[in-house]
Amino acid sequence: MKGLISSLLFLLISLAPAASLKNFLPIKKGDYATLDLDRPSLAWARRFSMVEAGGPGELSEDLIIQLRSSGTRVIFYRWFPADYHYMDGEDDPLMQWAYTNRNFATLNPDGPFPHCEESGYDWCQDYYFDFGNDRVRRRFVNYLMEILAKGLYDGIFFDWASGVFINEEIYSPMRVTFRLRHPETSYLRAVAETYRLLRHRVNDGLIVTNQGFRNPAVLTFVDYDMTESYGTGSEYFGKVLRVEGRGVVSIPQTVYYPVSPDPLKGSLKDTLFYLDYLWNLKLKAGGRFKNFIYMNYAAPEFREVSPGLYRATFPKGAIFFGYSVAKLRGFISYTEIPFDRSLEKTDLYFYDLGKPRGDSYEKVKGGFVRYYTGGLVVVGEWERPVNLCLNSPFLREKALVYDLYRKTWAGRVKNHSICVRIEPEPDNLRGKSAPSGRVFLYPSGSLEKIR
Repeated sequence: MKGLISSLLFLLISLAPAASLKNFLPIKKGDYATLDLDRPSLAWARRFSMVEAGGPGELSEDLIIQLRSSGTRVIFYRWFPADYHYMDGEDDPLMQWAYTNRNFATLNPDGPFPHCEESGYDWCQDYYFDFGNDRVRRRFVNYLMEILAKGLYDGIFFDWASGVFINEEIYSPMRVTFRLRHPETSYLRAVAETYRLLRHRVNDGLIVTNQGFRNPAVLTFVDYDMTESYGTGSEYFGKVLRVEGRGVVSIPQTVYYPVSPDPLKGSLKDTLFYLDYLWNLKLKAGGRFKNFIYMNYAAPEFREVSPGLYRATFPKGAIFFGYSVAKLRGFISYTEIPFDRSLEKTDLYFYDLGKPRGDSYEKVKGGFVRYYTGGLVVVGEWERPVNLCLNSPFLREKALVYDLYRKTWAGRVKNHSICVRIEPEPDNLRGKSAPSGRVFLYPSGSLEKIR
């Protein structure tokens, strides 16, 4: 009798419409998102715990206040090593001071100005702060604290955060100037010292860096560090289509192995090498460091809606892959769709996997799996549909398992085993199947909620 009741319950649940998922799948706030400043959506942004909202003043104070009142922490963008001197004189207060005192406050008082020149900007000169000078460091930190003291923002996101740009040939004049002025230290140590001063002042405020891990000493003083395109990327390869609402345009394509030496011939092995590298850095970071943010980029899927006319649509496979790769190590994930940012919105970020189980991900036939208290993620390189059979003490015994990708029930765990269906999507760029990322969840709450 008990078995019959269980079977009937499973049948009822399996027939439940997708709209009722919120009734029985675990939900939480998303971890992190970047705000589309061209079309900011309050309803979307407030569903995340933390959002990056551009430079100070780019998002209205009213929207920031509304976001923070919903429990979302808002951080502002800052180019870390340098700033623009605007030729029309519209510098911010920090740059006004740095430009006036550029002979000691900057590493290129007489140029060159590589970023503005390379970008073809005739309206600016880019000056690089001399972080080896204690007066400059303190002025830099004080300026940022003045912004935070206004009470609108919860922290700062730093681009070019590590300082390793200094080793590129184009920046050799700045590197030489720093060495002549500060033979007792290095530029990278001076960058880390600047973060140390800021951390002391910010207290509970958020410090988020972009690729700070390239200077590992930085991680000790920050809360989160971002990687870019370590899961997927978006690039243009000369493909042209007639796209609905845009006409005939060049379109981007998703790159699934952007960290491989040759992304078009890459492999998951290359992706996992860097995933593990970052994990080891996280273990060594100490301090306040919490986690890495996997920021990925993807192209839309272009579907033909009439002869010769295509529509840009949600790139489900790419977003699930980027998310699942990050979750193999418990990292945060977000994917931007630069071609049309409205297409990046997905409830995937709001389902709660719970806490990772075990010390790491595990190898399975054709791929890898990571178990969580609330479900599991699977990543692999299958060319054809496969029934992947899993067995692990980390699978919750007798639990129903929901396939979030296929929007269907995968079955029930029995003897700590279950078989799940993986149906790879095509990768039109490489002319083969794309690597797969899939998410499976256990229901939560009372099954009586489901009708």
